[in-house]
Amino acid sequence: MAIGIAANIYIARFTGSNNERLLKITTWQSIYLALISGVILGFVTLLFAEPILRLMGANEKVIQAGTIYFQIIAVPSVVLALSFVLASIIRGTGDTKTPMKVSIWINIIHIFLDYIFIFGFWIIPGLGIAGAAIATVIVRFIGIVWLFRFILKNILTESVKKKLSFGSFDWSFMKKLLSVGTPAAGERLVMRVGQVLYFGLIVSLGTATFAAHQIAGSIEIFSYMIGYGFATAATTIVGQLMGAEEYKQAKKYAHDCVWIAVGFMSIVGIGLYFSSEFLATLFTEDFSVINQIVIALKN
Repeated sequence: MAIGIAANIYIARFTGSNNERLLKITTWQSIYLALISGVILGFVTLLFAEPILRLMGANEKVIQAGTIYFQIIAVPSVVLALSFVLASIIRGTGDTKTPMKVSIWINIIHIFLDYIFIFGFWIIPGLGIAGAAIATVIVRFIGIVWLFRFILKNILTESVKKKLSFGSFDWSFMKKLLSVGTPAAGERLVMRVGQVLYFGLIVSLGTATFAAHQIAGSIEIFSYMIGYGFATAATTIVGQLMGAEEYKQAKKYAHDCVWIAVGFMSIVGIGLYFSSEFLATLFTEDFSVINQIVIALKN
């Protein structure tokens, strides 16, 4: 995600300044960084999946199932890394619709694959939680193929004409991407470490409480999803205006994005507050879990 943020910023800037050479360089170097980081994180996950779950205080039954799921999902981290970066590259050019369309289609496919691999269908046996993980990896792979084909056709057009002449490694430019992405990575890392620690505390309260917390989090995401959307819009628009040296316009659009996001998020937040009990019943019929979901959403 951090590399994706850096790629989005640079792609937007070079799009605004109509610098096609640096646009292509940024695209290739971002893809290379995604590949490198994905392989490294996948290897780390393979070694430390179980210790991380133990750190969170999960019981043996959860660890046994969770380790399988975690390793299937996270060992091919290169797929997830590429999906973030490829989508960010496309958004940086000002096209936010294509990543959205790809996301919609792969989620539709995901639903069908989840059913097939979790419960089994025809010659495919039901694999339970492992099946859910396999389905996720498959749809992520479909997504990156879809996004990469779009980039080849619309951004790396000269590379396509030259039968996909890959850009060479440019370590100096990779350092620039990392210099922008590293603070974002640090921010994400601090947040994730904090999550691991307080998840461990919640798990110690019982599996039902943790389930309620996860469901509440899944519902709550609708409130700050809008913020992520406007953050992407601000990054792209402001980056392009900065590249075009339209600094006053960039400042104006930045302020507009903030206030519009605050307004919409407030409306959604109020809606979630008053509909929390109804939303909770869509996930479970357990009254104690529903009660805890309502408490989490209202506070």
